[in-house]
Amino acid sequence: GWATQSFATLARALEADGVSVVVTGTSEDAVDVAAVTRGGEALDVAGRTSVRELGALIRKLDVYVSVDSGPAHLAAAVATPLVVLWGPAILEQVRPLSSRSPVTVLRHPVPCAPCYDTPLMKSCRQNVCMEGIPPSDVRVAVRACLAGART
Repeated sequence: GWATQSFATLARALEADGVSVVVTGTSEDAVDVAAVTRGGEALDVAGRTSVRELGALIRKLDVYVSVDSGPAHLAAAVATPLVVLWGPAILEQVRPLSSRSPVTVLRHPVPCAPCYDTPLMKSCRQNVCMEGIPPSDVRVAVRACLAGART
């Protein structure tokens, strides 16, 4: 996945832009989510929603930022503009799609990706495909989605 510090940097930057930030995740993500929300005003709902409640929450958001995950596909399904950070998976096969809202895919192409479900992925220790996506690029994509939502 994307580094916890990158999510924290993004959250602080968006808060500085006047954006209200909600951080989702499972109960297993609680430590990482607490690190993302620490020192800011972001709302932490990690482990506090059912799948149905998460879908309803995502539907209310102006934009959702996620790594390639089930919640990213939920955002596309409920027509919430999505910024998805793409790494080891095969984009053409499993990318979130929506005919009703924009889906922005941010990726840092590297020669070893896609590697999903291969021995290479299991041995990967650096995750360069995700580390190469800077929080500043995600911030720009979020702001573009928000500008589109407010027109």
